[in-house]
Amino acid sequence: AGHAGLFGTLDTTLSAARAWLAAVRGDGELPGVDGVLARSVLDSRWGHPQGSFTLGWDTPTPGASTSGHRFQRPSMGHLGFTGTSIWMDVGRDVCMVLLTNRVSPSRANDRHRPFRPRLHDLAWALLDAHPRPA
Repeated sequence: AGHAGLFGTLDTTLSAARAWLAAVRGDGELPGVDGVLARSVLDSRWGHPQGSFTLGWDTPTPGASTSGHRFQRPSMGHLGFTGTSIWMDVGRDVCMVLLTNRVSPSRANDRHRPFRPRLHDLAWALLDAHPRPA
């Protein structure tokens, strides 16, 4: 199911994120996903008018996003029950993957909620301070 969460190692999850990013931009193929469908996931017509969700993905919610404050549109992400997240900034060609186990020591653990956006903002601060060579 599309809402089942993320299962995999950092390398495989990051590879999947990069494949989606390339497919959404139109410069890559995603096995099993039609190119037109991949490029349409960010179309707001697929989502709820008052929400941030689109076709199988979330998009940044200004001021309240699990992605933090620095992902720009067009961006897309997905959360997992165990606190994981995957976020892709299409315009800036950046993928971020967070793998966690928030159910340890208990399913009631919700410390990941404020942690995720802070971590994403910190990662952006580091990327902005050390830009990739052109």
